[in-house]
Amino acid sequence: MDELQSIKALETLSLELIKVKNSREYVLGKKICRFISEIRQFKFILQLKRFVKNRKIKKIRETFVQENVSQDEWQKQLKIGPQDKKVIIYSCITGGYDDPVEPLFHSANIEYAMFTDSAKHSVPGWTYLGIPQKIQESSKHYQNRYIKMHPFELFPNADYACYIDGNVCPVSDLSIYVEQISPTAGIAMHKHSTRDCIYEELKACLALKKGNAQQLVKQINQYRKDGFPERYGMLECNVIVVDLHNEIAKKIFEDWWAEQEKWGSMRDQIALPYVLWKNNIAIGSVAKLGQSVYRNPKVTIKEHL
Repeated sequence: MDELQSIKALETLSLELIKVKNSREYVLGKKICRFISEIRQFKFILQLKRFVKNRKIKKIRETFVQENVSQDEWQKQLKIGPQDKKVIIYSCITGGYDDPVEPLFHSANIEYAMFTDSAKHSVPGWTYLGIPQKIQESSKHYQNRYIKMHPFELFPNADYACYIDGNVCPVSDLSIYVEQISPTAGIAMHKHSTRDCIYEELKACLALKKGNAQQLVKQINQYRKDGFPERYGMLECNVIVVDLHNEIAKKIFEDWWAEQEKWGSMRDQIALPYVLWKNNIAIGSVAKLGQSVYRNPKVTIKEHL
């Protein structure tokens, strides 16, 4: 079986898994199993909290509907990435937040680099790297975001880098995504799967108790004062492909990190649309990888530990 046939086989299986995981039967069964497990462990308060949280979330307007990738779109992406460019697929796991998942696809021009603070991670396929010394005394969240937003510093000899969250497993050839990068932005990501507005995202973060609520409100209020428009668009930040020779991309990452440092809200999805807007870059110039990473057959996403 040649490389392209291998990619097709892997992604076909991934598509079937996506369909199963999004079926009504699977979702209902998962809820029932979780409910029974929590009953056995007398976690009634946890169930009550989840019920209240779900009620809050239903009140938040969602602007996108997740759809399975179309056959035409999938067929167009069944290609092998550029073999003459060095591509780094990198991730960062700190504080035991995730366990590494073995990459299923390997190629001579692709290197998988995992930054971690734990010696227990020994899943094959990854080159394991320690946390850079200058940030070792920082919080686990700070370490993760620093590594995520500094590919230019970390990989000076590579042509492209692709950041993935610790719970994202590469199923097939992610290097093909370098061809999706627009030179006007230098980075490519997925469109946010449920929202297109950071003001709506704030409501979701507050309801789900994600991030630093006080700093998030201050951050959003300042963006509104600056004239940042509603429904500018949003991006998923768990898969990011970047051209390491593109100066625009470098500035985006620098500005993004500056916002991260300035506000400390712990929600990088909030700052990125603002950074793009300030640099006169439309969301569409970056959202080149598809409508939803959660329906993407090139990766699988598991729940955080």
